[in-house]
Amino acid sequence: MKLRVQSLEALAAAMLVMTVHVPTTFGQGNVTAEGSFTFVTSSESVVLPGDRALLRFVNNGFILTDDPTSPLHQSATTCTGATVVSAAGDPGVGYGHCDAIDKDGDLWTLWFRNDAHGGPWGYIGGTGKFEGINGGGTWTEGPQWPDGRGINTWEGSYTLER
Repeated sequence: MKLRVQSLEALAAAMLVMTVHVPTTFGQGNVTAEGSFTFVTSSESVVLPGDRALLRFVNNGFILTDDPTSPLHQSATTCTGATVVSAAGDPGVGYGHCDAIDKDGDLWTLWFRNDAHGGPWGYIGGTGKFEGINGGGTWTEGPQWPDGRGINTWEGSYTLER
């Protein structure tokens, strides 16, 4: 059950990693990017009827983009999510959201789905330079350590409606 919990935590982290590069010149069509999300997870488990458990997790870390000039590079990010784990220890589909603050204090948010070791994600919105952001992509679970640290990778695209 502990390994399943770490996988779910990794999912949340991966979603954060799936944040897309936003160039310094905004509103220039569709932009694609990729990178990683490094994080530390904390989690709790709530016993449910039928020997199931609700796994809640919080991942705190940083978004790293392949382009270090991206405003998203080194955004401080927090992801929160949950999934129901079966009596056999198999996680169901998990869901959650992430919020991140960039170096200038602008905020962006996204939703994610965890299909065991990755899944889709999409932007919810943002402030400042990220106002009107739309887009999404996929994330993949990367290495996960027993102490809750992990790294997930992401890829995606965005457009800004301004």
